[in-house]
Amino acid sequence: MIKEILEIRTPSDLVVNRDVLDKISKADSEYVLSQNPVIVTDARSSAFRAFGIAKQLPNSKTVLLMDGTAIESTYTALTEMFFQEIPLLIIAVYQKGEDFSLGYLERCCDVLNAVREDDAEDGFPFEEHRFKPTVLPVILNQKTEKTVDYGYILDELDSFLSSDDILFCYNPELKKEYSYEIKSVSRRYKYGALSKYMGYSLVSPKRCLLLITPDIIDIDINIFNNRYLSDKVKIIVFGTENYDEMKTWLESNGFEIRLADKKNFSRQADEMLNQAEGPSVIFVDKDKD
Repeated sequence: MIKEILEIRTPSDLVVNRDVLDKISKADSEYVLSQNPVIVTDARSSAFRAFGIAKQLPNSKTVLLMDGTAIESTYTALTEMFFQEIPLLIIAVYQKGEDFSLGYLERCCDVLNAVREDDAEDGFPFEEHRFKPTVLPVILNQKTEKTVDYGYILDELDSFLSSDDILFCYNPELKKEYSYEIKSVSRRYKYGALSKYMGYSLVSPKRCLLLITPDIIDIDINIFNNRYLSDKVKIIVFGTENYDEMKTWLESNGFEIRLADKKNFSRQADEMLNQAEGPSVIFVDKDKD
């Protein structure tokens, strides 16, 4: 379906928010990647990147393909496009059942009627505005909620945590119950997950941990530069993508950094919880036994 829409639009420049590749079909994803797009992790950054391209190349037919549930995070960029009269097509992809109420965007965008996968046989007639962003919501039939399998991490934490502890966990695949409380953070709320955890950990009488994937740090990394950090902030990152860059930034902001794998995770977690004197982060090399 995405392929057909892009073939109609024939973009000169295609910017892709990486999250959307997990939502669309394999065939559509392969087609998108074959168009040599600019792929950006953060939805906010992807909107500004597309804005910059469209502004620099006024006659370009720039398209932003993104996860629709993150479009609210692009409001600043869309508003700036509106004031500068920059035309841009945003294809906002939703899975069946996801909320696509976009009335608030009508202040700065031309919001088109949603296109559903069931309508594919009727074609995709749409007309873009010439002087402001245009949003085309696309509703897919299949709902494929991809969760994160944190492997042994949740089991190992059972040795250290109790019912008095809370683990904030991004989009987990939960296969059983644990002795500690797990608060799941869904994909919809990935933007701001770090900020919310830090705020909660500062005021909660309970010990609070956060278990996330590296991309969550990528999209909210500036939150680590704040005056309210304390030794109550304990974060486990499942994966080591961009580890060197993250380590440098976190250490410059007073974090104690640990690198763990399956063999030594228990020891590293025990030391972080019971010995670390300041805010701490454990990066877990999930590919190393």
